[in-house]
Parts: sequence; C-alpha cells; structure tokens
Amino acid sequence: MKVDHIDERILRLLKENARMPYVKLAKKVGLSEGAVRRRIEKLIRGGVVEKFTIVTRRVGYVSAFVLVRTDPAVPTSEIVREIRKLENARDVCEVAGPYEVAFILEESSIDALNNAIESIRAIRGVI
Repeated sequence: MKVDHIDERILRLLKENARMPYVKLAKKVGLSEGAVRRRIEKLIRGGVVEKFTIVTRRVGYVSAFVLVRTDPAVPTSEIVREIRKLENARDVCEVAGPYEVAFILEESSIDALNNAIESIRAIRGVI
C-alpha cells in the first residue's frame, strides 16, 4: 500500500495520541473529518495500522535500556527467548550493530535492577 505525506502526518499524530478525534486530526492535516476517517480506514485495511493500543509505565519502578552482546556460537533467538521469560523485560528485540539484543527492563528498585542484570549475564550465550 502506498502511503503519502498526509498519511505519514496522520500516523505521526496518532502515535502521539491514538485517541485524537478525527475532527482534530482533520484540522491538523488540512482535510475534512470524512477524508481523515477514510484515510485511517484505508491504512487499517492496508495493514499499515495493525492495532491501536496504550503504553503504561509502572509507577515507582525504575527502568533501564539494556544492550546485550551474544556469543555467535549460540543462536540469538535462543537468548531472546530466555530474556523474554523475564517478568519485567519489555520490547525485547534483535538488533544489528555491536549489540545483538536490546530491551527495556523495569524493576522496583536499583538493587532489583542490578540483580536482574546479573541474572541476564548468567544466560547461556550472553557476553
């Protein structure tokens, strides 16, 4: 599906606030409410928009962005599978570059965060 600059603007606005009313979106992109509604429906049907969701943060928790190097002898997918088993690991992704895995880790305190990182270091294949 082809996405033009107006579709891209609508998508950016929806990423900021997925609940933004069509009327407000229309004013921001210079179209009618009906035109915006049709474009969003087309983006959904075309598979560009998979779902509308919310992101929450745990109040009182500390977060860390964790980058992991892996041993090439161990498949990265196995390491990712183990990291995803951790209760407080979010958005676990394989990445390209000097690190092979990146994710967000949330814990109740710095000490808990440090303990979780030590347990990650113990996963087979994590360097």
